[in-house]
Amino acid sequence: MAPGTPVCLSTTPVDPQGGAKAADRESGIDLGGTTLAQEALVLRSQGPVQRRSVENSTTQYSAHPGTNPIPGPSMAPPSHLEVERRHLRKEKFLARVINTIQAARRPSMSRIYNATWTIFHKWCTKSKVDPFSPSIAQILEFLQDGLDRGLSPNTL
Repeated sequence: MAPGTPVCLSTTPVDPQGGAKAADRESGIDLGGTTLAQEALVLRSQGPVQRRSVENSTTQYSAHPGTNPIPGPSMAPPSHLEVERRHLRKEKFLARVINTIQAARRPSMSRIYNATWTIFHKWCTKSKVDPFSPSIAQILEFLQDGLDRGLSPNTL
């Protein structure tokens, strides 16, 4: 492939076994999402890579708890790894230590954590809770809602 050649990815989730959606093999959690090429097949960029967030139309949270959020489109929820990275930076961890911590996780666990974070973020949006600073009562309500929907306690 020539440098600068665009790569198109399908937006339709594909299960390698032929189904429409894939579930995590270890947990059985439906992860949805787009199937990507294996890392060995991905052409690396010769220049710097810029990360950009994708906008969506969900509620935006204020950086200051207790204040009303600014109306309008917000950014897509960050991954659990990005939330963790921000927290560890705030706690003054070195970048190389953060990278080691995050690289130590098995990919299947990372997918499960990200799926759980996405569900929690959606619940927070619906419940008008700031997902970055929920109270203990709000976290317990989220967990109870999961139990009420029939989820097993060990999956929460």
